[in-house]
Amino acid sequence: MPLLLFGSLGLPEILLIFALILLLFGPKKLPEIGKSLGKGIREFKKGTSGIMDGLNDAVNAQPEKPKPKAAPVQKAIEPPQAAVEDVKGIVVDLESEEEK
Repeated sequence: MPLLLFGSLGLPEILLIFALILLLFGPKKLPEIGKSLGKGIREFKKGTSGIMDGLNDAVNAQPEKPKPKAAPVQKAIEPPQAAVEDVKGIVVDLESEEEK
């Protein structure tokens, strides 16, 4: 049997705690204390559930697809072969016209 924080509390222990609280705060303050305690527990649960929702959203989020890589710089620098041939043809034509 697992050991709880304060062990197992039975009916006699719970009644003793209730009697001590009643003696310390009195019967008029008891409803107000219960209301404040309930409100605090509710706020605590709301905060923890908000944190858990945020963590679950972060864990279950789809990762962004990686962007395609850019062309290597060397390929971008290399001139297209067809353009090189056109320029060579123009140069040859100009040289032949100069010779005339």
